[in-house]
Amino acid sequence: MEKKVIEVFSEATGKGVGELCPETRLEEDLELKSLDMFALLAMLEGMLGSAPDSDEAASMETIGDFIGFYERQS
Repeated sequence: MEKKVIEVFSEATGKGVGELCPETRLEEDLELKSLDMFALLAMLEGMLGSAPDSDEAASMETIGDFIGFYERQS
């Protein structure tokens, strides 16, 4: 699941897959703002079939937090 989530983040941010890891911080490293987050959530849902709701996503700080969300779903 980690690879799939990182691939979505790569596509959403334009960063290379090799530049991203579970420790990558959403605001500090990727400079994601709230509008970017809504677009990311739509991409995650489209590509992975589900996404955290906006309240849960707002508390996520790293790519690893999203990976954990999807691991808990399976």
